[in-house]
Amino acid sequence: MAARPSQQVIKQHLNRLAKKYVGVEFRVLYASNGETAILPVNPQTGEPEIMDPQRIVVKNLWNKMCAHDNIDPKSNFVEFSQSNPFTVDYHDAMMKLQGGR
Repeated sequence: MAARPSQQVIKQHLNRLAKKYVGVEFRVLYASNGETAILPVNPQTGEPEIMDPQRIVVKNLWNKMCAHDNIDPKSNFVEFSQSNPFTVDYHDAMMKLQGGR
């Protein structure tokens, strides 16, 4: 059985994740065999999932962009205003998701 990491180690890791993935909730799961997992939480379901947390960052920014311009986030075609403050952050997040940075 593996030894569980200390709470201090888990907090340090969560702090690093919080800086890298702004706006993403993470959940710490402990298995009966001593394993520890830290998984991102899907904002739609509220459940931990094995997924790239950067996808959640992109989705959150998309929702903020749509809300700013009063656009339905499920629209097939959108055009955001030039004054939308989230476009630069969204572009940067998409580049990270696609491996451009």
